[in-house]
Amino acid sequence: MPTVTNSPAVTATLIPPVNSGVFSFVSIGDAQAESANFALTVNQIATLHPNLLIFNGDMENYGVVSTEMNPMITALKNASLFNQTFLVRGNHDDHVSGSAALWETYFEVSPFIRILPAGVSEYLSLNSSSDYLNYSFIYGNAMFIGQVVPGNVDLLTSTQISFLDARLTYAESKGLIHAFIYFHGPLYCVESTHCNCSTKADGSCTPAALVSVINRHPIVSATFHGHEHILGWTHMDNSRVAGLTGRFEQFITSPSGGWTYNSYLFPNRMDYTYMDMGISQGFATISVNGNSFTFSIYKTGTTSPVWSKIFTKEISAPTISTPMVTMT
Repeated sequence: MPTVTNSPAVTATLIPPVNSGVFSFVSIGDAQAESANFALTVNQIATLHPNLLIFNGDMENYGVVSTEMNPMITALKNASLFNQTFLVRGNHDDHVSGSAALWETYFEVSPFIRILPAGVSEYLSLNSSSDYLNYSFIYGNAMFIGQVVPGNVDLLTSTQISFLDARLTYAESKGLIHAFIYFHGPLYCVESTHCNCSTKADGSCTPAALVSVINRHPIVSATFHGHEHILGWTHMDNSRVAGLTGRFEQFITSPSGGWTYNSYLFPNRMDYTYMDMGISQGFATISVNGNSFTFSIYKTGTTSPVWSKIFTKEISAPTISTPMVTMT
């Protein structure tokens, strides 16, 4: 298990939070057990010295198999990024029966036990016996929430949505500025391999229960995803999903080891897509500075960003919502 502040099964180690709202993290996904490609990607990421790395699912290609997992985790370790990396599972991580338990066990055995990096505080899992599945933590002025979605977003369960609601409520009560949410299948899908919604205003592929929770929490700044093997951005508002009452950004930040699905894209469901991928991989950096953050897309092997955009969040007096389910 990681060293956490909530689990009765471990000794609590309180790590002082980073008081500054200036930090950076990287978002990647869909490594697909392509260890050589993945090593090139994470080695380039290491040169940028991010504070954190979020991985949005599909580390491997077929369930939790040590012959696939070991080279991928070794690549993170060799890049000195393993402890900074917070993973969630995707559909390829879920191909065998019992793979969730296998995933949890894998990261509880040396040498794959992660030590939380300095600055991470209040690490809380949905289930205290499953620290590597659904969880949240605070870094700087932001709450990060990672959840297991082994495929499309409609696989989010009511229990996971309730956990999300409660953690967002708590983040707002702490006076945090941002909530960054990450799971595998995009909240608003964008390509025909996984998506039946092809027009800009078709919100029917986005669960209404998830929309309802996000509407309650203006702290949500962005969501991050893989699954669709795209590098790009969609601005989310009621022109995309009619039920949305607020605004936030959706970023899809993969593949880090596998291949692109650009040829299957529904262009009108994206505000920006990096199309010049070829057979390359990529990732994104997010540089947070107070209520603003800069999103930058990198193509593996190209040392400067291929596209960047600054987003600034309007700050208003906090409104504390009552969660759907009160977490204890």
